[in-house]
Amino acid sequence: MPHTGRPKPGPKTTRPVANGPAGEKRTRTPKSTPTSDPAHSNLPEREVLTLAEASSYLRLPEADVIGATTTQGLPGQLVPGEWRFLKDAIRQWLSSSQPTAEMRQRAILNLAGKWKDDPDIEGMVEDAMRRRGRLPGSDGTYAGCRPAEDENA
Repeated sequence: MPHTGRPKPGPKTTRPVANGPAGEKRTRTPKSTPTSDPAHSNLPEREVLTLAEASSYLRLPEADVIGATTTQGLPGQLVPGEWRFLKDAIRQWLSSSQPTAEMRQRAILNLAGKWKDDPDIEGMVEDAMRRRGRLPGSDGTYAGCRPAEDENA
């Protein structure tokens, strides 16, 4: 059988521990010591993705993935010039991400001009301005609205 590079499991050694109930002897198996070999680590396995793998996983271009790390809080680390992402952290980010200020601003700007051809918008704006106490402009419309004049002035 070829050598796999892994140590062969040996017999477990035990050492005596204080007597248990009814005077019976108990033994304790020694805990394994952590090693620098990740294959033998006691930590849970965590899948680390490269930029290309994260891009594929998210189905986004690599530039968008990098952009999401700075603008949308996508968890990633730039490790000596190369991006690394924990797959579990990406899953968590996808399930709970909140819109950032930049995302909200972009959404507002996307709405700019959407209502320009709406035939009812002018009436809605006039109604809202009247409720707020605004006066129409010199042309009789609220396009150049101004605050209502103070009665005490």
